[in-house]
Amino acid sequence: MMTAAIATAYPMVPLGRLLTRQKEEVFIQELESYARITIRMNGQGITLKDYVLGSQIGTKKQFIARSGQLVLSRIDARNGAFGILPDECDNAIITGNF
Repeated sequence: MMTAAIATAYPMVPLGRLLTRQKEEVFIQELESYARITIRMNGQGITLKDYVLGSQIGTKKQFIARSGQLVLSRIDARNGAFGILPDECDNAIITGNF
């Protein structure tokens, strides 16, 4: 529950007024290596999952995630699967479901 002082100092606003969606497309190249991330549920954060060759990635249209961005799992956001991308995950690829 918000106190009156907090509500006055930090009024509720639509999330779209605070954040801008970023969609930086990348088309996967068969011989390049790509970093992938995992987003843990229950607010446990984002970590580097692995590096794989493009030939091992089925969906060739992906997106670049940059450090400092808020990233969430469309499927598991309700379970706390979101976080701020850490520096070690900068330039990782994500699917359209993130």
